[in-house]
Amino acid sequence: MSIFTRRRARAASAGTGPVEVGAPPRSLGVRWTEIDAADTPNHPDLMDRIEHRRHDGVTITGVFTADECAVAVERLERFHDRRMPSMFGTMLGLPLANLAALTDDPEDRSLYYEDAARCREYYAEAFGFDPHDRVAEVLQPMCGGLEVAYPTDGEHAYSAGNIRWYEPGMGHLKAHAGNEFKTHSDAVSAQLRSTTRTIDHFSWFVVLQPPDEGGALSVYDLLFETHSPADPDYGEQGRDDSDFDDQPHIKVSPEAGGMVFFGGGWRWHRVDPIVGSRPRITYGGFAGPSTDGRSLNLWF
Repeated sequence: MSIFTRRRARAASAGTGPVEVGAPPRSLGVRWTEIDAADTPNHPDLMDRIEHRRHDGVTITGVFTADECAVAVERLERFHDRRMPSMFGTMLGLPLANLAALTDDPEDRSLYYEDAARCREYYAEAFGFDPHDRVAEVLQPMCGGLEVAYPTDGEHAYSAGNIRWYEPGMGHLKAHAGNEFKTHSDAVSAQLRSTTRTIDHFSWFVVLQPPDEGGALSVYDLLFETHSPADPDYGEQGRDDSDFDDQPHIKVSPEAGGMVFFGGGWRWHRVDPIVGSRPRITYGGFAGPSTDGRSLNLWF
């Protein structure tokens, strides 16, 4: 039974361990939908369909208006000196996966929680509202009655997402599937995994500024369980993923304010190089059902 259609009585007895998803390891082509943000109430079972791999993803137009994106991009420059390096650019907001390199105690997540609280204020100042609230408002009608939330640890809250600048001329985000990364099982993510299903997670982002050219997301007709890349080593600068060049895929490239939400845990995907003079700027992260069956949790 889908976690999106369980009743709370069923969820209360589900325990706190990771949820196993028994989707069959098969691929029948990438199944994708494009809808407007105002139309999400007409798709109440879409998250259930994506969870069970009856659908792969959706592009949602108009999550933010073009003016809201332009204002946010301009105001984010106030925090330029607080951005940190990342592959192919910079980001504002510490990813949980990066915490392991910054602390000797993997159970001490204080640096991450402090950064999450600061960045929530930065994002609210840049947008003029909390962007998570808008994302939650758009996704909520498709979640079968579940609340769209972010995980918590006592009084601490996880980041719902972070903001990334992918700069021109720095290559492309190599082909990957979320399930291959060790962050799903390391000590830093232990508390997250007690609250949220991270295996077979969803990936999402909202485009705040598209580049002049490039930056499209390729989603492949390849599943994590059934495809092994020619280069299995995903290092700091990615892998040699030229073997993906001729694999069947779709390309998704929303305008400013458009959102992509898809099965990034099990679908192989990559991002094209950025071309031109301006970066690709996105707000996004990951999502997964809570282990108590009451919410769809967003985190980064």
